[in-house]
Amino acid sequence: YSEALAEIGVEIAGRHRPSLGGSRNLSGAPGMIPGMHQHRFGRKRTLRRARAAAVLITAGIGAASFVLSFSSLCDLASRSTWPARLAWLWPVIVDGTIVLCTMAIVALGGYHHQRGNRRFFWSYLVTAAAVSLSGNVVHALLPHGASLGPWLAAAIACVPPLALLASTHALQVL
Repeated sequence: YSEALAEIGVEIAGRHRPSLGGSRNLSGAPGMIPGMHQHRFGRKRTLRRARAAAVLITAGIGAASFVLSFSSLCDLASRSTWPARLAWLWPVIVDGTIVLCTMAIVALGGYHHQRGNRRFFWSYLVTAAAVSLSGNVVHALLPHGASLGPWLAAAIACVPPLALLASTHALQVL
């Protein structure tokens, strides 16, 4: 809104000062109200810097969250049915799915006709986040070194084939 008013102000300033040769401001730019050019670009520069900082902070939070969640989920998987050397694959599947869904939601965001596909990715994202969150909670509640019960181990074992099915559909959608 203020930028639209500023543009109107620029035109008005140029029309009311014909004797100044097209209304030059202190910086020599024609058709500008003094100080307006610098103020508008200053705001845009500040916004770009804030967005860049937000991206870096989000990436840092994402990396730290992934590392901590990976550690918990890997330990949880090693207590279930898989040998320790393969346990690292389970958090890659769970947290990798979260990254996949987030990227797909962003990629499809500008396409209004993709509403059903975005809904699929949102439900897939919520499900994967619930699995990750539940796994981290269970890991925190279990005593160190305790084994999992058979039903919990079975639930953990179901995640990879279900993730494969959903990821295959996701690939087809994208």
